[in-house]
Amino acid sequence: MRTRGILLVGNMGAERDNLRKWFECSYQMLEAQSQEQILQDLETGHNRIAAILLGMEDPQLNGFEVLELLSELHWTDRIPVVTIVSRHSKKVDEVILRGYGLGMADVICMPCPAEVAQRRIQNMMELYAHRLYLDKIATYQTRELRQQECKLRRTYTFIIDALSTAVEFRNGESGQHIRRIRGITEVLLRHLAVTHRELGLGEEQVETIIYAAAMHDIGKIAIPDSVLLKPGKLTEYEYAIMKRHTLYGCELLQSFVYEQDDALATCCYEICRSHHERWDGCGYPDGLVGNQIPLAAQVVSLADVYDALVSRRIYKPPYSHSQAVQMIQDGECGAFNPMLLKCFMEVEKQLCEQFAFHAAECSDGSLPAYRGAYMEIQDKHIYQGGPSGENRSPEEMATYNLLDQLGISYERLDHSPAATIADCEEVKDLLGVEICKNLFLCNRQKTHFYLLVMPGNKAFHTKELSSQIGSARLSFAGPEALEEMLGVTPGSVSILALMNDPEHQVQLLVDRDVAEEPLFGCHPCRNTSSLKIRTKDIFEVFLPYTGHSPTLVTLSNE
Repeated sequence: MRTRGILLVGNMGAERDNLRKWFECSYQMLEAQSQEQILQDLETGHNRIAAILLGMEDPQLNGFEVLELLSELHWTDRIPVVTIVSRHSKKVDEVILRGYGLGMADVICMPCPAEVAQRRIQNMMELYAHRLYLDKIATYQTRELRQQECKLRRTYTFIIDALSTAVEFRNGESGQHIRRIRGITEVLLRHLAVTHRELGLGEEQVETIIYAAAMHDIGKIAIPDSVLLKPGKLTEYEYAIMKRHTLYGCELLQSFVYEQDDALATCCYEICRSHHERWDGCGYPDGLVGNQIPLAAQVVSLADVYDALVSRRIYKPPYSHSQAVQMIQDGECGAFNPMLLKCFMEVEKQLCEQFAFHAAECSDGSLPAYRGAYMEIQDKHIYQGGPSGENRSPEEMATYNLLDQLGISYERLDHSPAATIADCEEVKDLLGVEICKNLFLCNRQKTHFYLLVMPGNKAFHTKELSSQIGSARLSFAGPEALEEMLGVTPGSVSILALMNDPEHQVQLLVDRDVAEEPLFGCHPCRNTSSLKIRTKDIFEVFLPYTGHSPTLVTLSNE
């Protein structure tokens, strides 16, 4: 049985018949006459196609454009493309000179003895098959190493949380300051990653900074209680002692045994030392100026200042969100990177919603109760079906109404805004289902948009996904596109938001691990509740209703 195929592309005249005759006994011969048909054949049968034989003299199909397309979509990394050109053609030299640069594996000048052509094409197929085999071995070994790295990172995280929480309790706080700093830092970083791609903020680096943010004040463990817990203004001498917490923290970190090139440990050190530096050089302890300050420390510094302003401290009451924003804008808390300030202003509404007090005062003049700067579950009751509608957004209620209309049953858990996947751990324990990670992506030209649904514990690798869906250079789409196409804000996107995409502008991508689970966890277009739904109902009832056909992808667990 012929399980592998060879794709013949373009008009090759009589040579097409020769090529077909040489290989049809061992391979299924496929044909394509357009770029669209090529991509369709590759997407539906890429695991079966052993080689692409590309005619370079078809007047209707530019062979170089085909090569460029296949290279851009990384197909030439997995499947050998052998170009076919007449020995007497004027294009021979051009094919040789340009072809290899565009990912061509080999070129065969026809006419050519059958045995020679067969052997060269067969050699290329065997070479690529062996290379893919070695890649799989390397991927497996890399996965093993990354799993070990994840275990080490979890150990680091435990130590970080334990030490940081100890400092917070000593400082008279509940320890939730750590979660708030992480959450605010994540909002700023993810917006920076979208709006300033030149920074090269990848998922792994973002997560590293988020984890390390908790260590910013670890040095306060060495500050005397008389200074740390003083309710009034510090004297000049006391302030000098307090400022040394940045250096004490670095000394503590240096006492740990770790590899000098460990990204998490290095990031912890940078944040601990430099989170009180200021853009104009007026910070401490080193008086760094501008981008001499590590980016991680700049982001955590702004997050720390904002949280300090809107939180109650032993020496001051909390400011309202609007007061805090104005104070930061006016430079009352020191000078910050203008790029970072612009980012802060672009997400300040999201920060207000998730991490700040209500701006208005209560009738007695006091500030209203805190809304939750971290994911908190006070009501741990699991509800069957939707809420009554009180204090719920129209988008959220429309989601419940549609699920009810479709006869889809679900369980619901209410909580404060879940800013990160890490915040959903308690949801997982109570609701009995993992909340999926949802990434809103687009191609380089921003002509194709994708909603990727994947397990929360998996990291996202752009190249791995790009090669599976035939879309080059994927990146995160902006919040404006998210709200325009799916009607939700960052942090609240889920598969259920596809109900707001009647024109099918967004293509759904689902990791196979998610599709194979019996239960599906997601937010109802608002991250203040989480739902547990049968996966079967999502794929067989909800998606047929919205008209979105999911594309299943396989993402490595690294």
